[in-house]
Parts: sequence; structure tokens; C-alpha cells
Amino acid sequence: MGLVFEAEIDKTDKYFKQVSALGVYRSDGKRPEPITGLRMEHVRRQIFVMATTPRHSFLYLAVPEQQEAPPFLASVFAKENLAANHEMPASSQGEAAQGDLVLYPVELFPTSFVWLTGAGALCGQLDFYHRLPGEHKASAQERLLHFDSSSRAIGIALTEFHVVLLFSDRFQVICLINDKQVMNQTFQTKRVGEMVGLAVDPVMESIYAYSTKYVFKLEAANETRDVWQLYLEKNQFEDALKYAQGNPAHVDKVLTCQADNMIQAGDVMGAATLLAKTKRSFEEVCLKFIEAKNTDALRLYLQRKLSALPARDQMQATMICTWLVEIFLNSMNTLKEENNMELYGRLQEEFRDFLKTERVKRSVDQQTAYDLIASHGNVDDLVFFAELVQDFERVIQHFIQQGEYKRAVEVLAKQPNVSLFYRFAPILMHAADKETVKACLRRADIDPRLLIPAFIRYQQNRIITEANNMAIYYLEQVIHDENSKGNRDPAIHNYLLSLYCKLPSDQKLLVFLAEHAESPYYDAQYALRLCTQEGKRRACVQIYSTMNLFEEAVDLALTVDVDLARANANKPEHDIELSKKLWLRIARHVIEKEQDVKQAMMVLQECKLLKIEDILPFFPDFVTIDAFQADIVRSLEDYNNDIEQLRQKMDGATNSARIIREEIAELRNKFGVVSGTDTCGACGFPLLTRAFFLFPCRHSFHTDCLRKAVTPHLSLAQQKRVQRLTVQTREAQEMGSASQVMQLKGDLDDIFTDDCIMCGDIMIRTIDEPFVPAADMDAYIQSWHVHGASHARM
Repeated sequence: MGLVFEAEIDKTDKYFKQVSALGVYRSDGKRPEPITGLRMEHVRRQIFVMATTPRHSFLYLAVPEQQEAPPFLASVFAKENLAANHEMPASSQGEAAQGDLVLYPVELFPTSFVWLTGAGALCGQLDFYHRLPGEHKASAQERLLHFDSSSRAIGIALTEFHVVLLFSDRFQVICLINDKQVMNQTFQTKRVGEMVGLAVDPVMESIYAYSTKYVFKLEAANETRDVWQLYLEKNQFEDALKYAQGNPAHVDKVLTCQADNMIQAGDVMGAATLLAKTKRSFEEVCLKFIEAKNTDALRLYLQRKLSALPARDQMQATMICTWLVEIFLNSMNTLKEENNMELYGRLQEEFRDFLKTERVKRSVDQQTAYDLIASHGNVDDLVFFAELVQDFERVIQHFIQQGEYKRAVEVLAKQPNVSLFYRFAPILMHAADKETVKACLRRADIDPRLLIPAFIRYQQNRIITEANNMAIYYLEQVIHDENSKGNRDPAIHNYLLSLYCKLPSDQKLLVFLAEHAESPYYDAQYALRLCTQEGKRRACVQIYSTMNLFEEAVDLALTVDVDLARANANKPEHDIELSKKLWLRIARHVIEKEQDVKQAMMVLQECKLLKIEDILPFFPDFVTIDAFQADIVRSLEDYNNDIEQLRQKMDGATNSARIIREEIAELRNKFGVVSGTDTCGACGFPLLTRAFFLFPCRHSFHTDCLRKAVTPHLSLAQQKRVQRLTVQTREAQEMGSASQVMQLKGDLDDIFTDDCIMCGDIMIRTIDEPFVPAADMDAYIQSWHVHGASHARM
């Protein structure tokens, strides 16, 4: 008795060997107690064994040692592996029916047990996964269930939440959560017999009670139905919430009770989080926190409530957002007054994180939020909120009012609304011109034309040098932008030119005019008027030249610099007469105004169009010719050479005329012979059958065939002339004017006989056309078809 054996029966070499003796004895101390329950399981590479007798229970947990021969589990029952041991007093009913061990679940790995003893039923949980390293304890929450000891229990069963005790005439069901009896069913023993025992179906988890006559099936219908409430009564809120899932009303009750319990325990913040998940009246909860003067809990409750609101409750969301903003601001002001800057910084960061949430940005009324933040004098948070909702206009206005112009430019550069550039540029150009211009240049979508008012204001009432004029710098960059191929807006070019005109130096103005000489985008007349007003005569000369007003350009240039006049005199390259006229003006100016004979000779040498005789009338009557004697001699020699060349050309022309007259005389006597076998080159019929033409190339055609062949190749003007001559010929024939008819026919013949259609220009122009027209191709192919042809064998 009280021995544990190890057996293996599914192999050939079966064995049955003792592994342990529990060593406990009955109350008389003479006989060992029998083993009434035994269960073994594998747990994390360990062996779990639980054995019970009527008064003792043993729980072993160990890693079995490696053994070469059976028994293999003997080491598990070592004393040091004993994880739990219980001893109960002797039962007044005797020991024969005590000691039953039941584990739940039966089929799967057990999580709880019940041991029937004489003192009651010992219940406990088996926990192998939350033990500390090296800890042998494997049972927890052990407690003894007392029941009526007037009768002996003959059987016991265990479900997830209940213990079933079977007596000879009845059975009891005790709840494991609150240890209360939930059922006591009595049997009529005379009719059904005395109860014998209990049996459990491990698969269906059904309990069977059997008597001497009948078998009864006990089923727990919806055993977990009220479990949540039992746990709730014991303040085990996590377990209660676990079994309340699926029923919103039960979940709400559990959370509400848990929140109330937390408030009593002093955990107000945790209660606020839970209350936000319940359906308890919003006003009731808020009043509770307000009366308790717990602003932090109220803030947390409102935040959680806001996040749980559905999207359709926009009005409620706006109200909560506004209230939360006010709470945050009040709390921060209080901390600031208390000089608690550390907590102030944390709360400010939490406030900004709150404003960043998408729900707040969608729900909060921006104007109300602005007014609240401004009323508390919180400028930093006001700017932060404006940036957050992308109200950049308000942010820029704030920085301008504070005199922080560079920060205003930074915000302006980062925001996407280009219209704000046009609005604030007039102000920012005065205070931070370099930063503003750089910001404008980084935006490709800015229309420079709309910035002109800002630049005009920038130029007023301030001293701006050429080096630091940011308006000129911006317009230059816009015009020379390589990415956009330069701005071509006339307004931009006109305004930049007006700025150049106001500079003391002409350098930039002249470079600008030179760059746009070929295709100016500015208004030339406007530019000329500006340059005239500012006394920029060199620029006026350049503008005249751009407008192709070279005479005006040279006349004005002579008042500035003769070299400038020379440069403009060479510009009309295709108008020799005008160029010569301009050079004469330069020469006359040099001779009459400057009286510089050497420079006049230099003009004569530079311009090949002028001769010495052209400028001689400009010299005074009494002037020595020593300075230009060589030029006069050279001019006379050139005249002699020209006369000789003209004489040679006249001799050549005379000889050519004589040869032509001789060839004409020969053509008058030239003739051709036509035989009776000659045919028309167009229709193939005999040539002498009707009027014809014979070309010098020996090709001949009927008159009507030639006209028909030549007509498609005539130009539109020639075809109209042919039609007109044909009509006039017909009218002359009707009038009987033979001479006019002959003249008109001759004109027609001249048109059609201008060139041979077989070897002249017409043939060359039509060399790429097919011999057979496309319209006649089908008929031509059909003409080659041989009807009735048959194959013949050789």
C-alpha cells in the first residue's frame, strides 16, 4: 500500500517496477495509506506528478535524471523535488472513501485541482509558468471548501468554476469563485436507488452520476453566464471584464465599479481613464472631478472622451476641445505663477502634442482657440498653434509686430501660399531686404510683376547704393534665370531699366541694353524717354540703334564720342547708301566741328565707301592739301583703274551682241525635213494628217496633242492666260478679224512650244511619276490578260 510503480506496456520488453513509496500511515500508525489519486504531466521539460492518499497530498516537479535502465522516473520522487505537501486530520466518517483527486481539465493540461478529504475539499490552482527561477512551488490560491459532514461524500467532480459533490442521496454544487453553494439536489433513493459514484467524460466534459439503478447526466449550461458578476463582487475587475466581453452593459458596469474603486483608493487618474470608456453621464463625471478640484483628472477624462467620440459628433468634439484648451492654459499659468518651470515645460509639451492630433485640428474652432491663447498672454503657444493650422498670415503678422522681421521671413519662406509674399513683401523689404529677396528667389511660382509695388516702396525715402540695391539684384536674377530661360515680361524689363537709369554709373544700363539689343523686351520709347530725362546719352544712342534709327543714333553719338558714332555707322550693313550717309556726317563733324584733318583721313581709311572727293567739299576754301595729297593721288589712280575696267567690259558686251546677231541670222535659215512615215510623239498617228510642231531636238507632235500634254504642267497663271487667249481667239474669229486671230494663235503657240515635253524641263520634273497613271493601272493590267490560254506540254 502507498507504493508508486513505473510500467511500460507497449513494448516487447515490458516492465513493472516500483519508483517510490509515499511512506504515510493510517491513524493507527500500523498500516500505510492507500494512494487514491495519481496524475503525471510534462511541463517545460519537467515532470509533474501529483499523488494523494485519504489524508496526504504530494506534488513533485523535477527534471528526470538520465537512467540507462528502468525505472526512469525514480529521481522525480526525491525529497528535494517535493513542491507541495498537505496533511489533513482524520475524518470522523472513516478514511475508506476519502482522498479522491480530480484535475481540470481532464483531457488537456490541468490548471486546477480538488482533493476530497475528511475535513473538506481542498481546491487550488496549478501554476507552472509564473514561478521564480529555482522555485518548486506549483500550486496557488489553495483553500478548503467545507460541506455538510453529517454524510460522507462518495464522489467529486471539477468544472472550470464549480465543484460537484456526490452523496448517497443527493449532490451539491459549490461555486469556486465565492465558495457558496449554488445547487443542492436530493434523489429519491427508494425509486432510483442509492448513488454509487461520479464519472467524467473528458471529451464532452459531461459529468455522470450513477446509482444502483440509474445513470444521471449533469450538464453545466452556460456556466460562465454570471461569472463576471461574481468576480465583480470580489473586486477582481480584470477577471470580471474578461468574462463580461460581448455584453456592453456588463462591460460598462465593470468599468464603472472599477473606476469608483480606484477613486476610493486614491487613483483618480486611472479612474478618469476608465470613466471615459463608460456611459456614465458626462456632466456627472465632470462635476465630480471639478468638486474634487482635480484638474489633471478632468483633463485626462476629457482627452479620452474626445478620442472616443464618433466623427459625427462634431459639436461635442468642438466643445470638449475648447474646454481642454482652457484647462491647459489655466494649468500652465498656475505653474508659471508658482515658478515651477519644469512641470510647466512638460505640460506645455503635452498641450502642444494635444493640439497636433488630427481630431483636435479638425474639431477646434480656430478663432476661439486664438482668443483663448491670446487672453492668457501665451505668445509662443499662439505662434505654435498658428503654424500648426497653417495660419501663416497670423504668424507673420505677429513677428512683424514684435519687430522680428527675419523670423517673419523664415515663416514666409516655408509656407505654401504665394499670395502672402505679395502682401508682406513691402514691409519686409524695408526691414530685411536681403532675406526677403532670397526667399522670393527660392520660390519659382512667384510672379515678379506683382512684387514691383514692394520694390517701388523699397526705393522711396531711403538711401540705397548700387552695391546693396536688392531690388536690382532680384530683377537681374529673374531675368537671367537659366531654369526658366529668363523672364520676358516687359513690365519687369521696363522697371529694371528705370532703376538702372537712376544709378550714377551707366555701366549696368549699357550692359543691359547691349544684352537685349537683338530682341528687346522693354518698351524702347519708354526707355528712350527715361534715358533722356536722366541724361544718359550713351544709352540713348544704343536705344536709337536698337530701334534702327541710325541717323539719330549717329547724330547723338557725335555729341558724346566720335568712336561711338563710328560704331553705329557700321550697323546698317545691308543699306550701303545709308551707311555712306552716316560716315559723311561723321567726316563732316570731324572736319567742321573738330577741324581735325588727320582724324578725317582716318575716317576715310576706315570707311571704304567714302572717297576723297566726297569729303573735299567739307574742307575750308583755304586749306593746304599736304595732309591728304597722297589720298587724292590714290583716288585718281583708282578712278583710272575703274575706267579701264569699264572699257574692257564694254568691249566684251559688244562682242557678245555681235555673236548673238549672227546666231539669230542662222536660225532664220534653219529648217527640218518631215517624211510621210513620221508619227506624233504623243498619239503615235502619222504626223502629216493634221497641223503639227517640229522641235529643234527632232521631236514632233500634233498641235492638239501637244496642247493636251502640256496643259497639266502649266502654272496656274499660265492656265488662266491660256483660257483668256482661247476666249479672245474665238471672239476674233466670230468678228472675222484674221490678223488678230493669227496674233492670238501665235501667243498660244508660244506658251505650248516653250519646251519639248520629251526632253525638256517637263520631262525632268515628272521623272518620278509612273508611266501608267494610277487611275488607269487596273485597265492596263487587264489589257495584258490572255483569254482562253491553256498550258501546253513540250
